[in-house]
Amino acid sequence: MDAACLNDPDVFPDDAVLGAHLGKSMELWRSFAEAVRTDHASLAVEWRYYNDGKAWLCKVVRKKKAMCWVSIRPLLFTRPCWDTFAMIVHMHSLMEARR
Repeated sequence: MDAACLNDPDVFPDDAVLGAHLGKSMELWRSFAEAVRTDHASLAVEWRYYNDGKAWLCKVVRKKKAMCWVSIRPLLFTRPCWDTFAMIVHMHSLMEARR
């Protein structure tokens, strides 16, 4: 798998930076972030630079508890978590809704 992007601690991962790394996958990222914000009002999306991994990660939190982390990689993003199957089903439904 390709190495994580977003390795510069001085460059915050805004939409322009994310778009440069994600390309066409940016649309899927926007759908994911929007679904977190609108469908799950108790969740928040936070970007933080982690020195141990030397990269920015997106952390989805409920209050102070981390629900998942999202890593940006060239042309894709990954979401390591315990409910991977549910996420795959959700992403599939988002892609189908956009067709």
